[in-house]
Amino acid sequence: MFAAAIVGGIGSPIGAVVGGFVIAFSEVIVTYAYKKFFIYLLPESLEPSGLMQFLSTDYKFAVSFIILVVVLLIRPTGIFKGQSI
Repeated sequence: MFAAAIVGGIGSPIGAVVGGFVIAFSEVIVTYAYKKFFIYLLPESLEPSGLMQFLSTDYKFAVSFIILVVVLLIRPTGIFKGQSI
């Protein structure tokens, strides 16, 4: 929740919601096991044998931390210019 509030902009309720969506969707996209997705798309000869993940689910918190650091470096007030502390 802290990372979502910082990413969206402190003091901006809409920014907190958008920051929450950014953090949540990025964690899911990076740590999702795409095996079933590729089974439906690819022919049987090319079906994956593993989980087809970008990163393990152990790195879920690292993804949100990296997004937090990148936003703080590029735009310290957040996506929707919040208050600067």
